[in-house]
Amino acid sequence: MAIDAKNDSLLPNGEQKPAVLAVINQDDDLNKDILRMACGLAKQLKSRVVIHYAVPLKRDCLGWPTEKMVQEKKLHYKELAAILENYYVSVEDSNVFSYSVGDAVIELIKVHMCTDIIIGESYQNYQNQLDDTASYIMHNTDIRVLLLRGSKKIACAKDINKVSVNVG
Repeated sequence: MAIDAKNDSLLPNGEQKPAVLAVINQDDDLNKDILRMACGLAKQLKSRVVIHYAVPLKRDCLGWPTEKMVQEKKLHYKELAAILENYYVSVEDSNVFSYSVGDAVIELIKVHMCTDIIIGESYQNYQNQLDDTASYIMHNTDIRVLLLRGSKKIACAKDINKVSVNVG
């Protein structure tokens, strides 16, 4: 699914422009920030944005996303499209579903000639450890990776007074 932009994704000589890879997930607030940053960076670099929806396939999908998964992804992109209109950069969907988000991102970097990745991560635990996917991506690529962290979630009821709700 390509989202209309005022410019296209090709250079004058017909080659594909380099890209900024925006890796989004199910955290809508964080996704908006990721897309704003990716579009702003792409505009500055005269590049394009490739969006990868990082929700892995379940093993019981037998290699193919369900129709429900595809529809949810399309709906999610439609909701985010309003953010993209104001940047006038070429934006495209990676159209990739995979069992491993990290492996998919590493492959997309090569296919789309990515120069930068912006990835979001919600806090997964109260110990502030980096999640496995973000760590894998940062250790397996040689391009710039910007990790954008979301708000801290309350870890458990007994620690409710010890955990800040909003962390920048």
